[in-house]
Amino acid sequence: MVALVAQACGEAQGSDDPCAPDDADGVIGGNVAFDLTVDESGFSPTILAAQNKANVTLTLHNAGTKPHSFVIDCMPTPNINGCPATSCFPASAAIEPIAPGASAMTAFEVPRPEGIHYYHSDVADDAPAPCTAGAPGCGQFIVK
Repeated sequence: MVALVAQACGEAQGSDDPCAPDDADGVIGGNVAFDLTVDESGFSPTILAAQNKANVTLTLHNAGTKPHSFVIDCMPTPNINGCPATSCFPASAAIEPIAPGASAMTAFEVPRPEGIHYYHSDVADDAPAPCTAGAPGCGQFIVK
């Protein structure tokens, strides 16, 4: 279940900083809550989406029979101007392995560059790392 708590609309923001890309859709920020379930077959839902710079609260429920975690892979941001080669979510976006039947919550801010980050559980035998589109146990976090 994905719940949109509130969405703040902002003006498209240009930047003179070549490492801070402009916002393509003109919307930045907001507050979003995700309710995510994981078991041995993967996550539900498999696609999460939020605006860049949004504040996210994510609750993970383990419906499986073994511990599972939540991590978001960095996204490549190739460039020729000396900017970082990857865009990553903050460390606070990760949830350490939780026991079957347990839940855990985290809060974080979505990074600025728009694109698709893959998420998965990094517990042994859960999902390949890094994740790719359609890989079992992997989901997508879309930054809009």
